[in-house]
Amino acid sequence: MRRTLAFLAAVALAVLGVTSASAGTSLTLTAPAQNSYQPTGTPTFSGADLQDGDTVTVNVYQGSNTPVTSFSTQGANSKWSAAPQSPLPSGTYTAQATETQANGQTVQSSPVSFSVAPAKPSLGLSLAATDAVHHTATFSGGAAPSQQVNVTVYGGSDTTASPVGTFTATTDGSGHFNVTATGLSNGQYTAVASQGGNAFSPTLSLNTTSVLTMATPAANGSLSQTATTFSGGVDTNPGVQQHVLVKLSRGRTTAGAGTTHNATITNGNWQLNWPTRLPPGTYTATATQPVTNEAPLTVTHTFTVTPPGRLVGNPSISRNGTVTARLACQTATGKCSGNLLILTKRAFQPVKGGPKGSVSLLFRRYSISAGKTGTVTGHIGGAQLQTLKHAGAQRLSVTNVYAVGSKLTKQSVTTAPVRIK
Repeated sequence: MRRTLAFLAAVALAVLGVTSASAGTSLTLTAPAQNSYQPTGTPTFSGADLQDGDTVTVNVYQGSNTPVTSFSTQGANSKWSAAPQSPLPSGTYTAQATETQANGQTVQSSPVSFSVAPAKPSLGLSLAATDAVHHTATFSGGAAPSQQVNVTVYGGSDTTASPVGTFTATTDGSGHFNVTATGLSNGQYTAVASQGGNAFSPTLSLNTTSVLTMATPAANGSLSQTATTFSGGVDTNPGVQQHVLVKLSRGRTTAGAGTTHNATITNGNWQLNWPTRLPPGTYTATATQPVTNEAPLTVTHTFTVTPPGRLVGNPSISRNGTVTARLACQTATGKCSGNLLILTKRAFQPVKGGPKGSVSLLFRRYSISAGKTGTVTGHIGGAQLQTLKHAGAQRLSVTNVYAVGSKLTKQSVTTAPVRIK
């Protein structure tokens, strides 16, 4: 039954004088390529013919069935080529070639769809903030109308490597398109747009490293008890507000109200000089940058504040009673000044019948230049020295008293056992 129907169809075509290329003839229309984009309104139409010398006519339709133009040529060397006399306006077209043979019969090629956009398409690139990490890129540009556009994103500048992803959109009736790429981590990218196998050139680069950062204090770093400066980089992407709030909390948690201050933003960087000196201890700082209609951006660092003059090692006591302690000044500028008091942790009664209590080994004022290490010395003798010699190694209490603004602050540490040498 199927063979009978195919035979009857072939006979009907022969009677009408039309033969389809799909029936096994060699008439083809290979250019323009199917679904291709043509940057000019006068593309070259070409293919293979059935018989040299036959007339090949190309019929071009707007869309799929509205005639626009028709032009003819003769084949040679089993090939044919022709171009329209007048440029085709921007739009989507269908072309079909017809070959008129010497016996009057005609053969048709398969139809080919293509698009014309005389103005060279452009690819615009902009970033859009959509969530807390918001590493999304919005691409826009122009191409052939009502056609799919592919935007392929590559990591770095190598467009021969495996892409990060391909994102698609369809141009509107005027040829405009917008497409959003998602899931981009920090880094440099290259985007290439294409339509119908034609890549738009040149490619455009995208850098998503513009994010909120905190440079100082360093994460898990240590600061001396001087004026504390918080600083970092701001996120300048669209939708991210240019405002940074710094919250400071005691301990290793962001829980609780804490204390907040606004930072100053200059040339893509933020900075806040904390208005008060911080007592020794552990702190957690959180910088927050609001995002329009989205969760804010945050970065958190935990750090430790130490006194300006830090004890280096254990104090020493010589056999002649000289007491020596070494302090390091951890400030960047100026000097570290204060008073150092060293007592024994154990209570003694150096003089029989006299008072009993901790033995004072040293009480001296010190002043050490920034970034330097200084030595503070004192002296004990008499009954106190003899008592310590007989008592053996002793733990010492070292108290550093210094000014923080207009207030006095102290920090005490207990040393490992110290033996007179």
